[in-house]
Amino acid sequence: MTFSPNADQQIALDKVAAFLDGTDRCFALAGLAGTGKSSIIPSILRMADDRGIGAKIGTPTGKAAAVVNRKLRAAGIYAQATTIHSIAYRPISQIIRTDRQDHLGRDVIEPVFEAHPFLANLLIVDEASMVSPSMLQRLLESQSKFLFIGDHGQLPPVGSKMLSPTLQSPNHTLTEIVRQAKDSPIRQFAYSVRQGAPLQSTPAGISLHRVLSTQSIAEQCHANGTDMIIVATNRLRGALNSSIRQLRGMTGNTFAEGEQVLICSNSHPHKVFNGEIYTVERIRHSSHRHKEGPILTCDLVCSDTGRRIRSADLGFQWRTGACFEAGCIAAEYGYALTAHKAQGSQADSVAVVNENINWMGEHAPSWRYTAVTRAATDLSIFHFDF
Repeated sequence: MTFSPNADQQIALDKVAAFLDGTDRCFALAGLAGTGKSSIIPSILRMADDRGIGAKIGTPTGKAAAVVNRKLRAAGIYAQATTIHSIAYRPISQIIRTDRQDHLGRDVIEPVFEAHPFLANLLIVDEASMVSPSMLQRLLESQSKFLFIGDHGQLPPVGSKMLSPTLQSPNHTLTEIVRQAKDSPIRQFAYSVRQGAPLQSTPAGISLHRVLSTQSIAEQCHANGTDMIIVATNRLRGALNSSIRQLRGMTGNTFAEGEQVLICSNSHPHKVFNGEIYTVERIRHSSHRHKEGPILTCDLVCSDTGRRIRSADLGFQWRTGACFEAGCIAAEYGYALTAHKAQGSQADSVAVVNENINWMGEHAPSWRYTAVTRAATDLSIFHFDF
């Protein structure tokens, strides 16, 4: 497919070309949503290929990799993005049998991972705003060159109060809004809230719903077929998930078939990663034998890729450490998410609930910006009008 960069993108590409030809190890490309960061990745891959530089694309999460792959395929590029962890680590050939047992009394067999040199001259890291200092340190142990691409307006990595170190001193920051984004009320609104505008100051093209209850939010989102609901607190997340389950006819206190679930821990044997959304296709077995709570053996379908997973053991609302000990996967209801959990993903139709987030301090604008930019085509804001 033909791609014509704008002046700002061309400057960035020229700088990347000089980086590929030079001796520097790292290059950081920053830019807000709508500045065309993803649009130039295919051009960067072609430049690397022309120079005989083997390149790989990594992201901090599996769901972010799925988003990148969709964008690359739309551009006619079939390079496969994967998680940084799967690039930076590999399972040791020996399988380690631990002295732990899972919920069925079976010995837990777990692969042991070791760091290994990247089989790439260049690692392109997309969604670099989510890369923690510890992961960056691990990456830099390799001899590869690194190109970090990310949105410097988003929230810091989980557990950090600072912008990811990958983007703190960018070599180039894209500032020119691409043509498609200029016409997008979502993009324009995102820039506005990042500068401090309140979420209820919606422009034309974005729906504002003034509501009196959590139930009203759930009912409107259910009726509209909203793909993703973003909230700030776990209290509201739990209340919304409960209400939406009732509206969808889900009964019981665990998962039901057809349930949308959020994965909360990694499982390398199943290639399931924290933050991914799946639908429960079939429940094969349910057990309440563990003190932590119920475990369900389920067949799952990935909401992003359609990939099917057979017989995954899900620990319903377990602590992730307990899931590791029992050899299962932590999972919760996946209709409403916090902005941190949604980071790196995108959905066509998104609802953002305007909670009081003054406790976030200086990160409140970044939270609003991150939440708003999860929407691809349709955005609704829900504001409690007490």
